[in-house]
Amino acid sequence: MADMTEVSDELLTVLAVTDCLKVSKWTLANWRRCGFGPPYVRLKGNDIRYPATALMGWIEDRTVRSLDEERDQGREFPGSAVGGFGAQNE
Repeated sequence: MADMTEVSDELLTVLAVTDCLKVSKWTLANWRRCGFGPPYVRLKGNDIRYPATALMGWIEDRTVRSLDEERDQGREFPGSAVGGFGAQNE
């Protein structure tokens, strides 16, 4: 088993992540439900933590320099298939 002194990845609270991303706790919860948001750890029940390095990696994966680059990634946001961003209304 690993010695705890070797563990260097800080586990961030939901509040810390919502503050960092400037989103509500409800948005973050919806992202967890949809599988869209950053990787997280469920410690017990509703006790959720986010590894700091995983959060930074998730942000870096979504960083683009242009709209064309964003389109080439082919990512959709939660809700886009049911009337969210990019959905076409008839």
